[in-house]
Amino acid sequence: MQENRYDIVIIGAGLGGLISAALLSKEGYKVCVLEKNKQIGGCLQSFGFDGKLFESAVHYIGSLDKGQTLYSIFNYLGIIDTLALIRLDFDCFDEIRFGQQSYRMAQGHEHFIDTLSASFPKEHNAIRAYVGEMRHVCEHFPMYNLRIGSELKYKAFTDASEIIRINPMYYDAYRIAGDEYSKEGKKDSALLSYKKALTLEIATEGERENIAEKIKRINRSR
Repeated sequence: MQENRYDIVIIGAGLGGLISAALLSKEGYKVCVLEKNKQIGGCLQSFGFDGKLFESAVHYIGSLDKGQTLYSIFNYLGIIDTLALIRLDFDCFDEIRFGQQSYRMAQGHEHFIDTLSASFPKEHNAIRAYVGEMRHVCEHFPMYNLRIGSELKYKAFTDASEIIRINPMYYDAYRIAGDEYSKEGKKDSALLSYKKALTLEIATEGERENIAEKIKRINRSR
């Protein structure tokens, strides 16, 4: 009997297992996927009860605009054009209801903030800060943004201007980035980081003087 040989065996045909297998196959590996259940998909299932269809897990997905994470993955796998995708309502992709009161979740960071702030006008700054926190957290998950290696090193700092505008608590990010760039002799990047830190109103007078002195030292050494 001929023995089947595989480079990689993946146990479980859930969404992660299937995508991993497809990615490895595109790279030339011979992959075997094992699944104990009758249907593939893992938690991505639906079931019928009393004549009605229920979804047990994901019922919508995002990140499918060109350049975004799932679009990039599906496009690489060659399946993006085969998917029957329908865009959710831009003004309300989800709705939370308490009795007769409802709260809409809109698409896009600014639109989300504005729509929710209409229901909670006194919490506008808190909602904006919350969105800023979420964006900051997402920046620290490399594969969430399909980034690897040296590309990650200062990504959260150098691309943080929008996050800091939303939530200025990240003043330290620019200051630390400036210090790190200075150590490496990257004067232009250090100056940019320090100057951005100075624009934040939360910096104390002593901190501002300290950063201003660092900027002077860099300019004198150029």
